[in-house]
Amino acid sequence: MGCLKEALKKKWDYIVLQEYSNYPWLQPNTFKSDVALYVPDIKASGARMVLFENWPYIDSAPDVIGKITKVYDELA
Repeated sequence: MGCLKEALKKKWDYIVLQEYSNYPWLQPNTFKSDVALYVPDIKASGARMVLFENWPYIDSAPDVIGKITKVYDELA
């Protein structure tokens, strides 16, 4: 979080947050609460937050992309 606070001292139009691909669907509640921690500081800076949704590992089960997308959709 300290790195973000330092970065927000500069003027940005967008702040992009990215997590590794499996974390959002393996730990959806933790992922959502982690994202929520950043929202106030990003809004206060005047920037817009963008969540970068990664694709799953190639050897993941076929339904994993749907699980990942569902978690991101719930944050929209």
